[in-house]
Amino acid sequence: ERKKRGKKKKEKKEEKKKIEKETPTHPHNQSLASHMAAAVADQTLALEQSRQLVTEAVEHDTANRIAVAVVLYRQALRLLIPAARSHPHPETRTQLTQLAKQYLGRAEELRARLDQQAATAATADFAQSLALQLTVAAVARDQAASASAPPSSCNAILHATIAVALYSEALPHFETAIRQSGRSSQADMLRARHNEYRNRIAQLCAQFHVESPISATASGADHQTTVPTASSHPASSATMASSSSPTTGQNATQPRAQPSAQPHTHTRAPTPVSPTKPISLSATSP
Repeated sequence: ERKKRGKKKKEKKEEKKKIEKETPTHPHNQSLASHMAAAVADQTLALEQSRQLVTEAVEHDTANRIAVAVVLYRQALRLLIPAARSHPHPETRTQLTQLAKQYLGRAEELRARLDQQAATAATADFAQSLALQLTVAAVARDQAASASAPPSSCNAILHATIAVALYSEALPHFETAIRQSGRSSQADMLRARHNEYRNRIAQLCAQFHVESPISATASGADHQTTVPTASSHPASSATMASSSSPTTGQNATQPRAQPSAQPHTHTRAPTPVSPTKPISLSATSP
């Protein structure tokens, strides 16, 4: 009898625990619900940020600033692809996957066109025009990241990540322009600019905890040049913008190449943008 009573009590306790776990107010269910809500919020934020990046990429693509467009398409895909894979609704997941394939194809097409242009017009002016095109966009993102508060916010980290990607993409073009300029004052100016932006990448990565896409070893440019003090603080990005902008604060030895325009050797008309519209927020709903 004693064993039977003990068994019944145990069964009642287990049944009571089971009922409690099924109620929404149970701590286990509350923590699970909060975790699911956080996951949905992260996914929605990733889709929103990728939509903004694709919109900007299409604008640069239409304006024939294909070097900047390639970077923005790729950064948008870094957000879009994981969100598409983890989306709970199959129809939306398929739609987002198709959009990702379109943007990936467009980025590869633009990259192939850019490589073809670089092979056809292998001049210092062409490489410098691409570097300026990328750094002008990078400085704008740099300023936006510095103006965002706090530095750990999603917007600040996104702006810093894009700035680092644009700066990093510009460095090889600076190195090409330096090699093709030979020993000249223009090469010295480009080398100083290269070192300034390279150090700025390290500062952004340290401040916003962004992964650095470049190694710590020196590449094609000479890294013995001291970095100007203007880039030692995030607020100095405005100074960087004024020095890299083709319309204001240009060095007398620097060619006045517009970063948004391709050199005269490029006669091919820009290919129409494949994606006719950016990501729709309706894709986040079932």
